[in-house]
Amino acid sequence: MTFTNFLPAICALSLLFATAASAADDEDAETDAAADQEHPLRLPSRIDEDPTRDFALTSNEPIYFVVGGNDDSTGKFQFSFQYRIFDGDSGFVDEWPWLDAMHFAYTQTSVWDLLGDSSPFKDTTYRPSLFWQKIGRSDTYAPDFLRLGYEHESNGEDLEDSRSIDSLFFFPGWLFDVNERQLLVGAKFRLPLTTSEYNEDITDYRGYVDLYARYGREDSWVSTAALRYGEARQGSLELTFSYPLRTPIFARTGGYFYVEIFHGHGETLIDYNRHAGTQVRVGLAIVR
Repeated sequence: MTFTNFLPAICALSLLFATAASAADDEDAETDAAADQEHPLRLPSRIDEDPTRDFALTSNEPIYFVVGGNDDSTGKFQFSFQYRIFDGDSGFVDEWPWLDAMHFAYTQTSVWDLLGDSSPFKDTTYRPSLFWQKIGRSDTYAPDFLRLGYEHESNGEDLEDSRSIDSLFFFPGWLFDVNERQLLVGAKFRLPLTTSEYNEDITDYRGYVDLYARYGREDSWVSTAALRYGEARQGSLELTFSYPLRTPIFARTGGYFYVEIFHGHGETLIDYNRHAGTQVRVGLAIVR
């Protein structure tokens, strides 16, 4: 896969980005106070302090429903949460303070054939994970956001339809203030432990590092990018754009116009080695 393979997706997002930027330039430059309690994502937009210290159950990755695709007939939806396992005032944390940063997270993503016979789900990916997490602005080159843990990813099928991978991961991220907006860049390094016998070559299409970026302001537009590049010079690029449709209920939760563009291999786990072309979907997010 060469850079030119990504051009259709990049051009589409650039058009959305330019349109939103023009509208956003007329807005007040101050960030909404709720953003101070921003919780990381896939990528947080603000990391001044760790919001999970006050809440046991919080959002994790985006929650959305979008429709579109090559034939305009597929829906895609995702829900995600994370749970801080130990209370900071518990006896366990008094004895072993590092337990205060332990989290469990779960993310589920489905692609739905809306117009097919019986409207079947093309594939569903289940991703539970267990990790240690640190959040806080650093005065040095140390990461502002850090996760270290274990993740299982599976489509829940058996025999020849089975796809799964178990990995250890290390995910640092750095936050920068750019033009009164926030830019977060990060990389998720993965060490595969086991895979299904039917996707043993998955690193040819995913590699060992996912690159992420998130830029924007919580009271305005936000854009994200996620890039994978495998050992066989294959990979994928996912771009998103979102804009608020209502006053947030609380940090990162409300209603957002949401656009997702995917280009490359492995939009679903069962199709990890198949090129999906360029998929453009539009819909609604309640967490971004």
